[in-house]
Formats: sequence, structure tokens, C-alpha cells
Amino acid sequence: MLWDWATLKYKYQLGCPPENREELYNFAGRFEYEDLDAPKGFVNILGNWKEHNIKSVTLPITNHKEKKKWTIECNRYIEQHLFNLFSDYVAKGYEETYPIYQLGCFVPRKKMCNPNRSLSIHAWGLAIDINFKNNKAGTSGDMPHYVVTLFKNYGFNWGGLWTRPRDPMHFQFYNGK
Repeated sequence: MLWDWATLKYKYQLGCPPENREELYNFAGRFEYEDLDAPKGFVNILGNWKEHNIKSVTLPITNHKEKKKWTIECNRYIEQHLFNLFSDYVAKGYEETYPIYQLGCFVPRKKMCNPNRSLSIHAWGLAIDINFKNNKAGTSGDMPHYVVTLFKNYGFNWGGLWTRPRDPMHFQFYNGK
């Protein structure tokens, strides 16, 4: 199905993420990149896509390791969405019951840091990883159901439901593969 931009913009404001790569490109844009000489699948985004689309946002949640508010880089289209989500996280008391010690969003790399795979949704700044040390890929992790539900209510897909591999640290504003 082809969508016009006004319809897509309204859809995403309602918390409905892109469903496939075509919608992803319409929503977040396309960019050229080059592989870096590293075994971890990192890429260098060429041109000015990053300057136009990736924004720094200070979230209303405490970095419990450094005792200050978290600041992350994310896609401009979910900047307010993430701020609102983490405002709810704090208001519901989740910051006390499941403190966040590691948090990452925009990382220009391939999926699972594998240079042979396609680009990760992190490369568009539309995915976020939480407490990676306790939620390693391939494990069940320790992500509480109430955190998963909150992210789901904001339109995020949880990697803990995936089977190959399970990725319990990962939430993405994208429903495609």
C-alpha cells in the first residue's frame, strides 16, 4: 500500500511505527553509507542525513550510574515520543523499580554488530537498548513486563519476543524486519 506523507505523519503521531522498509524510508529517509574497517559492523553515514535527522534529547529519567539525566541521540521523529514515554516511566515509578544503567539509541551499524547483515534500525535512530549487561541477545534478560507494556503502548516492538535471536534489551519504533 502506498501512503502519502500526510497520512504517514498522522499514523506515526498516533504511535503506529513503519511496517516495512518502504515506510521506513518514507518516515526516516534514506542515506548512503560506507562500511568501516571494523569487525563490529559499524558504518559511516555519508552526506548530511545525520545532521538533518538525528537530534540530541535529554530525557526526564536518571542515569543511575552517573547520577544525572540521560541524554541520547535519536531520530527527530521520535524525539518527543521518547520524552513522553520516559516521562510516563518516571510518573509510574518505574525509575525506582527498574533503574536504567545503560541506554543507547542512534548507532550507525549493522544488525547485531554483524558486518554481513543489513543495517540495524539503530542506524536510523529509531531503536533503543536498555540495560544491555542484564539483557544480552540470546537470553531472556530481566526486562519487567510493565516496561515492555509501556513501550508497546508507545508503538515500540520488543526484541525479547523475537526468536532468532531473542534481544531483550531492544525496543524499536519499526514493525518490519
